[in-house]
Amino acid sequence: MYDEILLATDGSEPASRAAKHAVEHARKFDARLHVLYAVSPGIFDVFSSKSVEGLVDDVTERGEQIVDIVAEEARAEGVDVVTHVEQRVPHEAIIKYVDENGIDLIVLGTRGRSEKGISDRLLGGVSNKVVYLSDVPVLTVH
Repeated sequence: MYDEILLATDGSEPASRAAKHAVEHARKFDARLHVLYAVSPGIFDVFSSKSVEGLVDDVTERGEQIVDIVAEEARAEGVDVVTHVEQRVPHEAIIKYVDENGIDLIVLGTRGRSEKGISDRLLGGVSNKVVYLSDVPVLTVH
């Protein structure tokens, strides 16, 4: 049913719970698991003591650590894994990745690190946008 599954993660607790579901689905369907972390350069404070580039580099490095942890756990379950860290607005990165990689299912947590308004609090800003923009099924994990 699913050959290519995408887990979008930000390292939050909801994303960690979603990772368990993504690994289980990948194992069950003998699918490849793609683990994506998106760094949005526009979120950094211009008054920070570090340069924006330095902050993006730090967050990118953290993203690489997060996807590597998930990949290691998935491989321990016998799942084939691809990891990717991208500098792009998260919901845009997810939709683009889906389109470019033949993804059959997206798995993500419902609330992560950057919730703002009431609609974001109900589902999560990124997950809310992905649900409405995706052409493939989206499994959201609370």
